[in-house]
Amino acid sequence: MGYKNSVSVRVCGKTMTLTGNESVEYMTKVADYIEQKAEEIRNSDNSRALNANLISVLTSLNIADDYFKMKEKKEALEQQMEQLKQMEEADPGSIEEMEQKNRALCVEEQQLMAKQKELEEEIFRQKEQIAALEEEKKSLQEAGQKKDETIRLLEEDLKKQIAKINHIKSVEYKRQQARATKYNQDGSPQIQEVQRAPEK
Repeated sequence: MGYKNSVSVRVCGKTMTLTGNESVEYMTKVADYIEQKAEEIRNSDNSRALNANLISVLTSLNIADDYFKMKEKKEALEQQMEQLKQMEEADPGSIEEMEQKNRALCVEEQQLMAKQKELEEEIFRQKEQIAALEEEKKSLQEAGQKKDETIRLLEEDLKKQIAKINHIKSVEYKRQQARATKYNQDGSPQIQEVQRAPEK
């Protein structure tokens, strides 16, 4: 049976032609993987002491190491699958129970997310209310300051009015005293006390 595909690739620093029944993409992918491993060795700190043959050997060892590690992972997964299969056969309801628990957890998670969203919305509303109250507080403080200023001006005006009234009363008192003054027979003034209105 003849090979269907051939491709020119670079492997371990050398260009060569691969032929096979696999696709060109697959053969190129394999060659690139080998070249990548060889490049890692060539870029290592000890690569100067290595010749091309030794680099090829080390590349093969690294690829073999990757292979056995992947094989061990595959076998471990197969064992886990076999254990799950045995558990299901021993207790058919266990898998279903686990699935039910998983579905219940998913529902609970959705409920918690919905609750979290509600709490976030409530927090946002509370922040808006706090901002509105702060603004109202600021307005009330400004109004209070204006009111205090108005009261202060009214008090000053009231004091001026009271002082003016007291002055008028004092002048009127002096006039009444002057009108109430009588003279004795010898011509000396006879002063009669005029009751003074109390100051407010």
